[in-house]
Amino acid sequence: EAMVRRAIAGHERFVFSDWECEQAGSTYTSKTFAQLNAVYPDVTWYYVVGADTLNSLKYWEEPELICHSVVLLVAGRSEQISDETLQVTAQTLREKFEADVRFIPWTNIPVSSTQIRREYLAGGLKRTDLPSGVYSYMETHHLYRPLNELSDEEILDRCDATEEERGFYERLKTMLTPRRLRHSLGVMHMAMLLADG
Repeated sequence: EAMVRRAIAGHERFVFSDWECEQAGSTYTSKTFAQLNAVYPDVTWYYVVGADTLNSLKYWEEPELICHSVVLLVAGRSEQISDETLQVTAQTLREKFEADVRFIPWTNIPVSSTQIRREYLAGGLKRTDLPSGVYSYMETHHLYRPLNELSDEEILDRCDATEEERGFYERLKTMLTPRRLRHSLGVMHMAMLLADG
């Protein structure tokens, strides 16, 4: 959420929504679009997906409802899934679910999230390669590095620990062995990941 907000800051054509995050229990794309269509019946929704998503869509919850609710815009990368396989998948969805599948030209955009993470970890990613707020957030929260490479302070940063939580950490330092303290930080980190998921 934080990086999306930073990525679209200053771009008036983008609006951030945490609607799905606010829903109780499990959320499904099919239900999300069904509810959006109920609220905004005159809007045409364009759902931008990658090649891998299109290829696995038939296994999602109610794929026919997704296909009836949106125009699928596919940003395919041939290094992930061959163009031929993508075309076959698109045709199957068209025939089975009457899907409106369209392909976005992607040949001149070689960047991927995997590549960004790899280059960031290797030190090859420049600040100008990403929106400035996104790059700063990655640095501040020590993202994409393995947990065992982070210091205790860096783990607290990654978890957005409050001053009160940092105070608890200082108290625990006097009560626990370094190994047990490190384990407790790992539990904190996992709890954050589970809460975000």
